[in-house]
Amino acid sequence: MPLLRPQFLLLTVTIALTACVLGCGVNLPDGLVPVTGVLQWNSGEPCEGIDGIMRFHPFDPSQPNLETSAESTEQEVSAIVGSDGTFEVETSRLVNRKSHRFSGVAPGQYKIMLFLLPGEQGTPRINPDYQHPVRTPLLAEIEQGQPNHLELIVERHLNGWNP
Repeated sequence: MPLLRPQFLLLTVTIALTACVLGCGVNLPDGLVPVTGVLQWNSGEPCEGIDGIMRFHPFDPSQPNLETSAESTEQEVSAIVGSDGTFEVETSRLVNRKSHRFSGVAPGQYKIMLFLLPGEQGTPRINPDYQHPVRTPLLAEIEQGQPNHLELIVERHLNGWNP
């Protein structure tokens, strides 16, 4: 009888893990491709020492003034900008009120919203247009089967804006 106990335990663990994997409902989004990048000021300096967040919104060139959002409220494409100006894009999927993150993004065109932490004394670092899904000048084409390394140029004084 003592020999059955480890087998029973192994069977129980196997069934529990299978139920968890099948029942959790989190599927890897189809066709994600890795995307990395770096932010640079238009002066050529890297955006170092500045943390921020980027949100990627699908862009349809036939409707350039249409505000778009992620495929649903349950999916978001974003990146955290490190203090060295680099980022890696992730797709988040909300399932049962729990967020699951996957490296990469589906191929296509995206408008990129940029939110940087304010400078000294709360002064904004960039034009608020960078935080709008239509007015942001940042646009990226993500391609399947290609190295997708984005070098995004950020203008300190976009459209004459001065903090």
